[in-house]
Amino acid sequence: MIKKLRIKFVAIAMGSLCLIFLLLIGAIYFSMQIRNERQTYRFMELIADNDGELLRRNKLSGDLDLQTFPNFRGVSRHFSIKLDHNNQILSSIGLSDTDLTADEMSDLLDYIVKKNKTNGSYHQYQYLIADKMYGKILVFTDYSIENSLLNRLIYTCLSIGGIGVLIFFVIIVLLSYWATKPIQSAFDKQKQFISDASHELKTPLTIINTNASVLESQVGDNKWLGYIQTNVLRMNQLVNELLDLTRMENTKQILTFHKFNLSKAILNSCLPFESTAYETGKHFNLSIPAEIYYYGNEESMKQMIIILLDNAFKYSNPDGTVSVSLQSNNGKRIIKVYNTGSGIDRADYQKIFERFYRSDASRARNTGGYGLGLAIAKSITDAHKGRISVESENGQWTTFTITL
Repeated sequence: MIKKLRIKFVAIAMGSLCLIFLLLIGAIYFSMQIRNERQTYRFMELIADNDGELLRRNKLSGDLDLQTFPNFRGVSRHFSIKLDHNNQILSSIGLSDTDLTADEMSDLLDYIVKKNKTNGSYHQYQYLIADKMYGKILVFTDYSIENSLLNRLIYTCLSIGGIGVLIFFVIIVLLSYWATKPIQSAFDKQKQFISDASHELKTPLTIINTNASVLESQVGDNKWLGYIQTNVLRMNQLVNELLDLTRMENTKQILTFHKFNLSKAILNSCLPFESTAYETGKHFNLSIPAEIYYYGNEESMKQMIIILLDNAFKYSNPDGTVSVSLQSNNGKRIIKVYNTGSGIDRADYQKIFERFYRSDASRARNTGGYGLGLAIAKSITDAHKGRISVESENGQWTTFTITL
């Protein structure tokens, strides 16, 4: 449980950090791209106003006026094409400085004419169309270098940011241990208390049961002694289940894994319930292929099957059906325990695996349940890196599925 809490803590922190980082990088990228496009269009508008020339000649001196475009002195990757009213080329300015072939130029003009927009982009070129007395002028600017620089900047930011995210990941993992340390301590104390209390309860319960048996041998049948013995048995069951749950939560020190015959283990667990099925008049069906092996803890697997079968028989309807099946599929072992009966509400699917949870308290009291059996079954499944789930139809049936 604590491990899952740490994983959630790290996942939420890292997810938030990565989202903020990507949003910042995206904002930088798009703002710079928009800025570059606006600056380029402004430059092309000035070129179009000057009829395709970058520098205007002074009318008085005839010299080039260097102050006409003070903000665009470094821009030289541009060219202009003048078209008449029939979209025929009249002349071009700076076209010879490009590496465009005649076919590429033709494709470029065809695209712009069909697009019928005053500005846009085509491959590595941005273009602007301005109307003139003779027809129109098309101004083109090659923005591949700007895009390359922008992409390189973003790549650098992502690289540095990725390193930063990895550093933050290590820090957040360490912080997760620090943040969950009080919870881990409280949880360990709770488990220790349950274990100690269960062990301490076993001795007085044994004494009470022994004394009640001695009294029964002296005074004969007595309903009060019967009540004592019945409740001592129920308390013994509760104590044993608490000890089992505590032991399963410390599986790393307790469970030993080995390869065993899972088919045989399930069959051996089912055999005692044949008499239960006969006495209660219920149908008990088994579908267990032979020689299916599994690497795990055999005794805990048997305990899990017994818990699920015990529940199935307790909560199945009179003259109902209980069945157990085993399948081997793509390296997975799938165990299903089915019973007809009142079923389980969908809202209780996850809650029934919690400690002491009983969806129907009155029915659980009648059957002697404490709400610990399924919690133990889930702990066993988790210890084997498996998954336990439930499906049910109200008033019809319930199926528990264990995937190993």
